[in-house]
Amino acid sequence: MPVMRIFGLFWLVFHPCIAGAIEYVSSSPVRDVDVIAIKSILVTRHPELAASPGVRYSRYLPGRGEPGCEDGLDEGSKDAQWIAVSGAFDEADLEELMAATFPCALSVADIYFEPFRESAGRSDGAFVRCRAPAGDPSEAEVALQWACEEVIFRQYVQLDDQECEVTLIGDVSDAELREVKKLGLAADEPEPLEKRNTLMKFQIMPNKAAFAVFGSQECRAGESTFYYRRVSEPDSHAEQRWVLLGEPPF
Repeated sequence: MPVMRIFGLFWLVFHPCIAGAIEYVSSSPVRDVDVIAIKSILVTRHPELAASPGVRYSRYLPGRGEPGCEDGLDEGSKDAQWIAVSGAFDEADLEELMAATFPCALSVADIYFEPFRESAGRSDGAFVRCRAPAGDPSEAEVALQWACEEVIFRQYVQLDDQECEVTLIGDVSDAELREVKKLGLAADEPEPLEKRNTLMKFQIMPNKAAFAVFGSQECRAGESTFYYRRVSEPDSHAEQRWVLLGEPPF
């Protein structure tokens, strides 16, 4: 079964289907002054976010180049991002490589808000990606001029057969999550089962397909991502509601 693997360094033109898909703890979190500015923007669109007690984790990617240089960038170049997930490269090496490849880049803030509501054993949180013009402010207390994309709402689900919460994006029942997990565990995959025996994340994409990230019982994401397609309606009593796909559906 072909599986998408995520290694130490890769370039990603951020696909709208998987925005907010990759989560990590950053050594460069978004500054408090910028979190406050971004949240004030978002609560005008989604008042329920005012109830969030804070930020679960965040990532700040500094802009590069002279102010205004981004005016000449096409949309693809504006969306080019880097991420490191294995620790094989430190941030100084990555920044040097990015600066050589993309001399002009927008500042980017990824913010995962703490849950703002709990109901029926699930908690509701949110992710947002915001961008600001290249060039950081000279005063630390001044926020950047952020423009934010659409908020991606997510749920944190506690299944009864694992310790780690499942991050869920989409309308999926607990029974479906257990079915998805069972299919992933049974897949022919070279990664040792102890590194992929826990369902970490499940997300339905705009094309109605979905992907799942598996990890260990210590809640550490592994290298395996599986793709699925729904074959019956969520409220049906069909024996099988999801099938595992052999290739990414985009």
